[in-house]
Amino acid sequence: MGPGDFEPPEPKDLEKIFPDFEVKRLVGRGGMGAVYEAFQRDLEREVALKILPPETANDLEFQERFRREAATLAKLAHPNIVKLFDYGEREGYFYFIMEYVEGADLSALMSDGEFSPKEVLSIIGQVCDALDYSHELGVVHRDIKPGNILIGEDGVAKIVDFGLAKVEDPLDPGLTGTMSTMGTVQYMSPEQMSGLKNTDHRSDIYSLGVVLYELLTGKVPAGSFKSPSERRVGLGPRFDEVVLKALREDPEQRQQTATEVKAGLEEAVATPVPSSVAMTVRVVLAAIFASALVLGVFAFFLWDDDSGNDGERVIREVFEVTRIEADGREGAVIPVMEGGLATVSLSAAEEAFGVGINARGEVVAWGADRYGQTSPPPGMIADRVAAGQGERNAHALALLLDGTVVAWGDDTFGQASPPAGLEGVVTVAAGETFSLSLTKEGKALSWGSPKLEMGEGLKEIVAGAKFAAGLEKDGTVVVCGDGTGKVDGKAIMLAAGNRHLLALREDGTVVAWGDNSRGQCAVPEGLPKMVAVFAGGNGSACVDENGKGYFWGVAAEMSGRDFETVRAVSIGNAEVLVIEGP
Repeated sequence: MGPGDFEPPEPKDLEKIFPDFEVKRLVGRGGMGAVYEAFQRDLEREVALKILPPETANDLEFQERFRREAATLAKLAHPNIVKLFDYGEREGYFYFIMEYVEGADLSALMSDGEFSPKEVLSIIGQVCDALDYSHELGVVHRDIKPGNILIGEDGVAKIVDFGLAKVEDPLDPGLTGTMSTMGTVQYMSPEQMSGLKNTDHRSDIYSLGVVLYELLTGKVPAGSFKSPSERRVGLGPRFDEVVLKALREDPEQRQQTATEVKAGLEEAVATPVPSSVAMTVRVVLAAIFASALVLGVFAFFLWDDDSGNDGERVIREVFEVTRIEADGREGAVIPVMEGGLATVSLSAAEEAFGVGINARGEVVAWGADRYGQTSPPPGMIADRVAAGQGERNAHALALLLDGTVVAWGDDTFGQASPPAGLEGVVTVAAGETFSLSLTKEGKALSWGSPKLEMGEGLKEIVAGAKFAAGLEKDGTVVVCGDGTGKVDGKAIMLAAGNRHLLALREDGTVVAWGDNSRGQCAVPEGLPKMVAVFAGGNGSACVDENGKGYFWGVAAEMSGRDFETVRAVSIGNAEVLVIEGP
């Protein structure tokens, strides 16, 4: 059995090896180990217990590296590095006892949407401080990526997993064996990819540049890629200089320290960028029937605004809703909630309802509750929510921080019963009588009816009432259920309504197909280059490079409204939620 086949033991079995710990749950797993949340009884503290695959115990060279590097890493004491308390070997398992961080990794938070430049500076600035500190001590991380950057509930960023770290030693030019070329391919520097033993701290600078590019644009740079300012409106050329310099192939041409990256990013954020983009965000919920009324709508995102709250950084965008009335249907009214909402998903069901995540990360729901669809299990802290498409849909999903999925509501076809062992999920979608998940490895899995086989190698999924669609890594569109097959041409983004689908092409054009009974597939002629598409119920929308929104189908009445910069659109059965912002 190789490292990639490692099956971590159950918490109760691990307690037999670690009786001085209460092993609570498996937090994460991978080819190079597994991490558990545990309680250290004698010191009465919460810790993270990481174990390595048992086959490493038979590798004498690995054992020597482990002991030498663990001893060095145990000396790292920095507020932005997860503290290593202890390490050793028990019954064939090499282990680390580490500080436990209550929060989520950056990869999970990135799935919620874009970060503002100030938020990027807050996160990357802390990572730079940690890297500069470790580099001064001769420790190179070698696996800097969003999944190895934890964001605590207090907004503090901490680097984790120095399992591939290299300790620079003039008497020992580098680790030997396959470990020297290990890492995460998308974030590895060219010299690390080539397996050079003289890889130094500037390899971390390159990986940091990849993370920075992804934070700013939502994309990982690969091949011939656009500069950050070409991908995102509102970023000036100074951002390009910082990011592209960190991504230089030659280490000598990159920033030579993480402090240089931080300083450049600070200058980029402080440099004014000519833009009509407003820094406040309005949310407008409008009924799309002629008789609908919208009264008293005032909502704003909460930004980290240097207001004196030292140490408090807003990672999740939140909008506040004071009073919203639509067409009188219960589910069309988003309730007032203390602290506002961070995420909203509107159902396209006949009996309207919605689900969301409040400012504390808790799942909330409102509207029709015939099948318990607005009575989620209490106390859930989630990353994403999904209220299904379809006129009779009555179930909802939540993706928890640990990558597991919870569902509730109508379960007639098993659509609210996620399969046992489902984990490592990065996004979810809900149809009328089925549910869908996508793992970080790109594998889609459905449950309920119909059973949809979407395969692997996907980077995005969406669901309509009776179909699902996905984007393969090369941009190929795959549709299962109604309209099964591959669609001609490549796309970079999908959006699904009840019975129609939108695709955004790389050249910025929009195509739509499926049911057009309400004009939801009638893409307006003469559209400029688009950067995003949205769909729901029988409505469609898209946004151009300047943030102007275009609406058709049952959402057409939103056209011509005085929006500043449209950032996102959520369409239900009788309401449209338009979020504005940078």
